Amino acid sequence: MFVCLGRLGSIDASAVIPDPTTVSRKIHSLADDQRKKLNESTAFMLKNIMVFGLTLDYWKNSYTGHSYLTINMYFSKNGDMKSIMLKTMLFTAAKTGENTKKTSGEDDYMLGIDKRFVNEVMTILSQFKTASEQLSADHEPTPHLVVPWFCKLKSFCADKNSDTLTIHGFKKALRQKLDGKIWLTSLHYSATFLHPTTKALSTLTKREREEILADTRKLIVTLQIPKSDHENIKQAPKSKRFKKDLITVNAVLKEFACQDDQEIDEEEQDEVAEYSRATLRFSSEEAVKSRFANRHSPYWRLANVS
Repeated sequence: MFVCLGRLGSIDASAVIPDPTTVSRKIHSLADDQRKKLNESTAFMLKNIMVFGLTLDYWKNSYTGHSYLTINMYFSKNGDMKSIMLKTMLFTAAKTGENTKKTSGEDDYMLGIDKRFVNEVMTILSQFKTASEQLSADHEPTPHLVVPWFCKLKSFCADKNSDTLTIHGFKKALRQKLDGKIWLTSLHYSATFLHPTTKALSTLTKREREEILADTRKLIVTLQIPKSDHENIKQAPKSKRFKKDLITVNAVLKEFACQDDQEIDEEEQDEVAEYSRATLRFSSEEAVKSRFANRHSPYWRLANVS
C-alpha cells in the first residue's frame, strides 16, 4: 500500500503509519495524561460552581454493536449550560437499575453519605418537580394552580418532629425561597376562585374569601363585560309571602338590626355570590374554559373573565 504525495510521488504507507506496537505502548500513558488534565480542570470548575448534576446515559456503537454507559456532569457557567463526560465504560449486562449501580460504582460513591437524607431530599424535590411541570403546561391555562401549589409546597415543607436538623434547615431554606420567588396577586386568587374545583376556597378565612369575591367583581367592571341576554330580561318579582308568614329566629334578629330581605335578594342576584354558593358537576377531563362554556351558562360574565 502506497500513499500519494502529489508531485513528490508516493511512498510506502508503512513508513508513515506507526507500528501497532508503538501505539499500544503509548496509548495508556496518553490516556492517563488526559485523565489527569480532566481531573484538574474539573476540580477547578467545581470550586466556582454551586450546583451540578450527574446523569447516566446509555449509547450503542452502531459499527461494533457494543453498548456503553457514560457518566456525564452538567452545570451552569455564566448562564450557559456546560457538560463534561467523566467516564465511559463497556456495558454488557441487562439494562436494569441494579446492574447500572454495580457498573457505575454508585454504591461506592454513596459510602459516607446519609442515604436517609438523600431519600428525603429527593422526596421533597419531587414535589417541586411535579409543580413545575403542571404550572408549565402548554395546552391549558395554569393561573388557577399557582395558589393551590404554593399552599401545598409550603405545607410539604413544614417542619415535622421526625425531621433531622439538616432537613429542618433544608425545609427552612425552601420556605424562604417560596416566599421570595412567588408573588401571589389578586389575579391568582380570582383564578383559583373561578375554577369549579377550588371555588369554595375552604382553606382561607371568611374575610379572605370575601376579598377575593370583591376582587372578582372588580374584574368584571374593569373588563367592561356586559350582562348576558338572559340577565337583561326583567325577572318577575318573587313572592315573599312565605317569608313573611314564617317567622324565624333569623328574621327576628334581622328586624331588630333594621335589616330586611332586600339585601339578601340583591346578593342573590349577584353572579359572583351565586357562583360561590352553587353546586357544580363537571368532568375532570374537561378543559377549564370548556367547563364554563358547558356548565356555567348562568355565569356568562365569569366565563369571559376566566
